[in-house]
This record gives sequence, structure tokens and C-alpha cells, in this order.
Amino acid sequence: MCRTLAAAFLLFLGAFSIYLCAAIRAWPSGFGFLLIIFFTGMGLHGLNAGWNEFVSAREVVKKLNREQAKQEQAQREQAQREQAQREQAQREQAQREQAQREQAQRGRDGRAQRTSGRVSIFEDHRLVLELSEVFTLEDVRRQYKDLISIYHPDKVSNLGAKIIEVAEEHTKKLNAAYDYFREYFKCN
Repeated sequence: MCRTLAAAFLLFLGAFSIYLCAAIRAWPSGFGFLLIIFFTGMGLHGLNAGWNEFVSAREVVKKLNREQAKQEQAQREQAQREQAQREQAQREQAQREQAQREQAQRGRDGRAQRTSGRVSIFEDHRLVLELSEVFTLEDVRRQYKDLISIYHPDKVSNLGAKIIEVAEEHTKKLNAAYDYFREYFKCN
């Protein structure tokens, strides 16, 4: 900025000298003429250098703006990917829950004709914990921990109120099934 002001001052001196010479209609010769040309030339050169600095500074600002726009675009894309992942997780969880309900319904319909009472409760809890036909208390603990880490309401708190309600309901079922099997294995 300082160089630009100095250049403007030199250009002013040169132009003012030319104006004065034209006003009095007397052109200096020799050294005076060279001074006028020198001031004018240096002023123009300095202004050109100042303009070049201005243009280069403008290019830097443009480059920074482009980089900032790229970063903002990357952030928007990341947010979209995260949203898509959350939606996919919700869909998968809803599918798992639907499959469990269908499996439990099929199991209940078949058992209603064959069995009653304690075996039905046993089968219901076994299906809630997704256990195989033969299992131990350690299998129950492991499966309970795995499922509670998936369905715990705190794990899905960012997925919406309806999902949280479903998770709370499923967590209650998991807790009831786990308590049932702990008591079952204590007695047997």
C-alpha cells in the first residue's frame, strides 16, 4: 500500500510538472525535462507494480474461497453419507424386528396346538434372545450382551422417538428373557 501511494505521488509530480510547463508554455530543457520524464515513468511503474500486487492478492482470495467451497461441499457430502447410514440402520433394524415378530408369530401359532404353559414361555424367551435349540447359561449371557448392545435405547437415541420406543420395548423383552433363563438355570 505504501509503495502504491509513493508511486501515485511520483506520477502526480510528473503530471503536475507537465501541466505547469504547458500552462506557462515553456518546456524545460536538459535536466528539468529528464526529471519530469523520470517522475512520470516511476509513478507509472509503481502504479503498475501496485496493480500487480492487487491482482495477485485478488487471486489468493479467489483461491481461498474455492478451497473453502470445497471444504463446505465435503462437509455436506459427509453429512449426507451419515444421514444415509442412519436411515439404512433404521431400515435394517425395522426389518430385523419385523422378522422377529413374524418368527415369534409363526412359533406361537405352531406351539399353541402342541404345547401350553411353561414350554411356551420358554420358547418365547428363547426366540427373543435368538438362541438355538440347545444352549447354556453362557450362551444366554453372550447373546443378551450382544443384543442389548444393539437395541439399547441409548444406542439409537439419534434415530427418532419411534425407534427409541421400539428399542425400549425390545430391551424390556430382552431383560425379561435374560432374567427368566437365569432363574431357569438356577433351578435346573
